[in-house]
Amino acid sequence: MGVLIQKNFRFLATLLLVLLVSGIFVVVKNFSRVEAVLEDGANAIDMIGQYDDNFELDYTQGLSHTIAPNNYGLDSSTDVVVDQVNHQLFIADYDNARVVVYDLDVDNVPIDYFQDYVIGQPDFQSNGQNNPPFGAPISVEVSSDGLYLFVGWDGASASVLVYTLPIAENDATELYHFSDLDGTGCDINHIASPNDIEYVETAGNKFVLVADAGENDRVLIYEVTAMSDGLDPVYVLGQPNFDTCDSGVSTTALSNPHGVAYDVGADPDLMTDDRIFIADNLNNRVVVHDLSLAVLANNRTADYVLGHALFTESGSGSDWDRLSLSSNGGEPNGIYFDTTNNRLLVADKGNSRIVAYDTTEIVSGESGTHAMPNAEGNFNAFPQGMDYNESNDMLYFAEGNRLFVVEAATFSFNADEVFGHLWAIDGLFGMQTGSEQPNGTPNPWTFDDISFVTVDEENHRLFVGDETSGPKIMVFNLNEQNELEDFVADNILGGNSLHGNNWFFGDPGNARLTDNADERDAVFDSTTNLLYVADRYRIMVYNVATIADGEDAVYVIGHGGDIEGNSEPAMPTAGDFGVSSLAIDEAGQRLFVADALFNRVLVFDTSALADDMVAENVLGANDFVTNNFGNSCTNTLTGDPGSLAYDSVGQALFVGTRDEFCPRVMAFDVEDISNGEPATRVLGQSSLMTTGEASLDASHFIPAGLDYDVGQKRLFVTDAPTSNHNRILVFDLVSFEDGEDAVNVIGQTLFTENSTGYAQNLLNDPVDVEYIASSRLAVVADAGAARIMFFDASSTAPNAPTNFTVADSTALSIQLTWTDASDDETGFELYVREAGDEEWIEVDLGVGVDQESYTVSDLEPSTNYEFQLRSYNDGGDSDYVSVEGSTTAIIPTAPTLTAPNDAATEVDLNPEFEFSSAVDPDVLPIYYRIEFSDDESFLTTDKYFDQRTSSLGWSQINSYDSGDTANFTLPEQVYFAPGLTYYWRVRAYVLGLPSDEYSEVRSFTIADSSATDVSNIPFEDTFLTNAGLDLDNSTGAFNDGSIKQKASISAFTVTNQFESQQAVSFDADSDGDLDIARCGSGPNEFEVWMNNGSGVFSLGDSSDGGCAVSVGDVDSDGDLDVILVISTGFTIGINDGD
Repeated sequence: MGVLIQKNFRFLATLLLVLLVSGIFVVVKNFSRVEAVLEDGANAIDMIGQYDDNFELDYTQGLSHTIAPNNYGLDSSTDVVVDQVNHQLFIADYDNARVVVYDLDVDNVPIDYFQDYVIGQPDFQSNGQNNPPFGAPISVEVSSDGLYLFVGWDGASASVLVYTLPIAENDATELYHFSDLDGTGCDINHIASPNDIEYVETAGNKFVLVADAGENDRVLIYEVTAMSDGLDPVYVLGQPNFDTCDSGVSTTALSNPHGVAYDVGADPDLMTDDRIFIADNLNNRVVVHDLSLAVLANNRTADYVLGHALFTESGSGSDWDRLSLSSNGGEPNGIYFDTTNNRLLVADKGNSRIVAYDTTEIVSGESGTHAMPNAEGNFNAFPQGMDYNESNDMLYFAEGNRLFVVEAATFSFNADEVFGHLWAIDGLFGMQTGSEQPNGTPNPWTFDDISFVTVDEENHRLFVGDETSGPKIMVFNLNEQNELEDFVADNILGGNSLHGNNWFFGDPGNARLTDNADERDAVFDSTTNLLYVADRYRIMVYNVATIADGEDAVYVIGHGGDIEGNSEPAMPTAGDFGVSSLAIDEAGQRLFVADALFNRVLVFDTSALADDMVAENVLGANDFVTNNFGNSCTNTLTGDPGSLAYDSVGQALFVGTRDEFCPRVMAFDVEDISNGEPATRVLGQSSLMTTGEASLDASHFIPAGLDYDVGQKRLFVTDAPTSNHNRILVFDLVSFEDGEDAVNVIGQTLFTENSTGYAQNLLNDPVDVEYIASSRLAVVADAGAARIMFFDASSTAPNAPTNFTVADSTALSIQLTWTDASDDETGFELYVREAGDEEWIEVDLGVGVDQESYTVSDLEPSTNYEFQLRSYNDGGDSDYVSVEGSTTAIIPTAPTLTAPNDAATEVDLNPEFEFSSAVDPDVLPIYYRIEFSDDESFLTTDKYFDQRTSSLGWSQINSYDSGDTANFTLPEQVYFAPGLTYYWRVRAYVLGLPSDEYSEVRSFTIADSSATDVSNIPFEDTFLTNAGLDLDNSTGAFNDGSIKQKASISAFTVTNQFESQQAVSFDADSDGDLDIARCGSGPNEFEVWMNNGSGVFSLGDSSDGGCAVSVGDVDSDGDLDVILVISTGFTIGINDGD
């Protein structure tokens, strides 16, 4: 291979990038051994989990997303109203202390599912008490003329605030407030809780009706033709006056009314046909005031009741003449009068339904009808505040953390019409899952309780554990450089839905992860595509070659092989543990399991996985049944092990232990493990026998997640949240010294700082770290800020070359080309090996800077090779890039025949044959095989001579060079028959491979000998005749053309006798003598008799049937086969060479 320098590398690196380039798979690997230079306190370069209103990364956000508001989610929506004049939709987002505003199109259809404005907060990311003295908005209403928005606020003071429409800015300022703002109370100047608002224009009046719930138990009616601050109501229903607030169940009393609706009647200029409907929640009823029966007045007596037959009843029920409103708590109770259809719609939250009452003629106690999407009228929702857009027949109702939009005519759901939970971050449509958490969670792009992060560098995937809303593993696809493609998870393991809750009660089985895991970790094995996941007292093993959401684990290790349960084991055994962390030795097929429950590390053989498998070795204890609980600050004990990392080159296992007296990382030599063996090195303490608590400096920490950079010999150590240090420490282990200082820090500017806050360079309670060698990224699970942070962990080494490919190949060489991607390299290093070999051989390129091609020579033909290339300078080495390529096969040309001439006659009994062939490259030796037959088609081959197996007859003992003339004559005692015509051809072989074609077929005729003494006739053993020779005769006369007539044979030795109709001789077993195939009578009509070399024959093979036999190389494998003609056709017997 030119000038080769042999190096033996134990490269057990991870495959990182596979690209298809011109039909060649390019595999990028990391073999860098440079000491990286990180910038302490550097900014992250990418992130998942925190965004602004436009879904751009926002490093200043860090709240858990069930807590943090945004511009698409809701947290306890209580009421809704549509402004059909200004085309806006308003939702009271109670627990976020805001009203959110959606712009609609001219048909009052949502433009998208992102909120456009917010009232009560300065932006969409805020949800504090921003609007004192109020707490949160609970109800919303708009005036039919499109001038005003009414918002009911509760809190220390309660009131109805009036805003000008349309809303065109965040945190709009109100125009008026109805009540006094010095608290709540039972009088004309105060409101306790404005749980619902109804605006109506009737008979020249403009009324706002307020369901004043809480302790006031009344409905207040305001005349708002002229508004001002502190506006007083003009009527009260449910109480005898404005200063009385008693609850009750009667025709005049109310108990916590949460909803009010108004029917303006057939003539809007008259009030005498109007009706008022009040949802009286704690009495589980709707009371109806029919103003055609009596005028509106304080303490008016109700005329009808729905939900009960009598005004004195208050219990709940589920029949269609009963309601269950008392379970509604403090939220509004949706109630809406549908003028078009003359019906009343009531949100019956306790029965999870919306009930429709025909109000053409009202009868107390009448039954309602279901207005829901199924026959039972029930659905998985608890409707609260409602609004109905009669122009497009759409019913809106608030429910928990979302808002539903239903086609009222059919009451069928449209999954695209759900506000508060997005299907995708482009906001094309909302999503109904039935299991949402606050603020649009769960979803595929945010986290709430991150537990771990790990990477599959070969298949380009990022795995993130998230424990909130049911434990799950979110899987993000990466690009071919193992960088983020986007911020949206593509798959889920351990749960069923990226959009819904994954809580699971009962036995988790082999698909679900167990709730309430104190710790969780995962590790990926690239050689098997298995993902091992720590799940409390067991290990879930998922086959992730391809991922199906919610797929079953293929194995569940631990817990005695019981894949259903997951309870804490009572005592340690080789198969019972409490797993806190995992590490994998891919080459050695070993799984390391940190067992924090029993203070040890178990080692499993992964070559034969099984649910009930047990560990083969243990560290931290001398046996499998000992729990070394207590002070463990020795060189053997592993107190509270919580994190692991494995060095595949040095075969070292790093164990992070959290013993309060000596938090540290212990390094064990695990090339050969003995139970309870001592550690060899330690970080975090000055020696393996030293104690000391964690301090804020460069050498001390409480270890959480670990990861090891094999190429650059760096250990990344997460300083656990319990230390409050908020950082990742990076140790250079090229020269590993006990208690050495870290060389870099991520998340802080100095080793002595522990700043907190949400910023691009800060970390907040990180729990895990993963180093991606191909992209040189340190990926940090920043749990305290609910985000995954990506930091540049690259070095000062030159960039790796790109576009590394095979440009050309011959039988003995491969030309490689690449692009020099750096301007500061000193040179390049190239290594080669046959595919599958372990040892790499360095190729001396002989050139330094700016080289972009090289031809590797002295290779073997038809062989697949692997190549590794990297650039280097004084700062170190780049990552390797790799390519595979194959040399071509060497096929000699079909031989050219020279002598004798074609159709030559009167040829000597033993002529000389001449021929030649060529091969490229011409340095390779050529061997020949010459064949003879009496048949031009070579159906049978009478003789052949192969130079590869015998040199007899050949002019050279060894091979011939390319283009040289080869000479052949028959060996001694081998002759042609006089007077016969023979055909011949030649094939060339190089390195065992034949030429694509034989040579041409030529013929020659042996000279016909004159009569002579029989003893001078060179007889063959082969008789090309059907003369019917009788071997009992000692003399005889023959009429065959190959033997002159009248010639007598004086003696004939009999070796075997065959009663035959036909016999053919040929070398059946390629041993140099002639055997006989005969066709005749007897028990076996066809037999092959084998010659022992002395003319004595023994039966070799036989069969029934046959009357004629011939031989030839039917399958062109160099031996002679048999063609047997029978009455029904023919049979071919293939010679196996023996």
